[in-house]
Amino acid sequence: MANEAKTSNIFRELLRNTGYYTDENIVVEEQKSDNIRINKLLKNASKRGSKNGFPDFLIWSKKYSGFLIVVEAKADENKHSSGAMDNYADYAVDGALLYASFLSKEFDVLAIGISGEKAESVRISHYIQLKQERTAQPFFDHKILSLEEYFDGIQQSNYKFNQDYTKLITYTKILNETLHAKKIKESQRALLISGILIALKDRAFKDGYKKHERVDQLVKSLYTSIDGQLSAAEIPQKKIDVLTHAFAFIKTNPTLTDAKDGKKFLEDLIDEIDQEINGFMVTHKYVDTVSQFYIEFLRYANNDKGLGIVLTPPHITDLFAELAGVDKNSVVLDNCCGTGASSSVQ
Repeated sequence: MANEAKTSNIFRELLRNTGYYTDENIVVEEQKSDNIRINKLLKNASKRGSKNGFPDFLIWSKKYSGFLIVVEAKADENKHSSGAMDNYADYAVDGALLYASFLSKEFDVLAIGISGEKAESVRISHYIQLKQERTAQPFFDHKILSLEEYFDGIQQSNYKFNQDYTKLITYTKILNETLHAKKIKESQRALLISGILIALKDRAFKDGYKKHERVDQLVKSLYTSIDGQLSAAEIPQKKIDVLTHAFAFIKTNPTLTDAKDGKKFLEDLIDEIDQEINGFMVTHKYVDTVSQFYIEFLRYANNDKGLGIVLTPPHITDLFAELAGVDKNSVVLDNCCGTGASSSVQ
């Protein structure tokens, strides 16, 4: 007679061999979680109706609060996954995906289905369902990895990049609309954003920008941090002087210096830019985020070409890269590169 306890024991041993039980940051739970957020999401996730769902395993880490692993086990290898993936009660993968569909409302979820009673022949499948996405995608192979390997693999996946990039581009439109409503000139918007990004590299500014009591103190701190970061960079003094002069509008802009609403507006703006733009750059460190963001930002802020900037369409950059025989091994000197638009030519 099939014994699901054997399958669960095999999975526990796999976790043990991969260091899950010895890592103080990792929490491995069975059937029910002490995490209030998780239990709330599983409230109506029963495999047979509208009652609470009880996955065989729930795994999460204090280091990665937005990431969760859910596991469903079946003793019979023939009950690994159904063709339609909708027989939640009888198949391991189906059940794991059901739980993932509920948990993904607030988490990036890795759903694991495991079946079999013998360690040497156990079947394992992985699916990722990103936060607020409707579908899950097969990912990883059939081996249990460390939690860090799972997390890093998902962060570097095309699925995660596409979701994060779409979110970033959406933010550019929202940001432009916000700055437009606040009557900040088109010619100053990109400068303001780049200035905030520069200032956030100053640890003292990043840790303390919310501690100022008055808006004039915050504005002064922002400008001083920009100036300090530029001065510390390996840039000719003449260029530093030009840049600091360009950023000087920050000290006098009526929206930013408004005694009534300026402080909250500027704090919220810095907070959003740190979260949305810097957050993307931390996750996708090998992507030229600033260039891509700037290009998309100009699409909204430069609709009437009032800035005197014309963006070269991607199909043109692709065409000339191909005509010039440029590939990933080429060294290119382009002294008029503008935004540095890249080509998809390999």
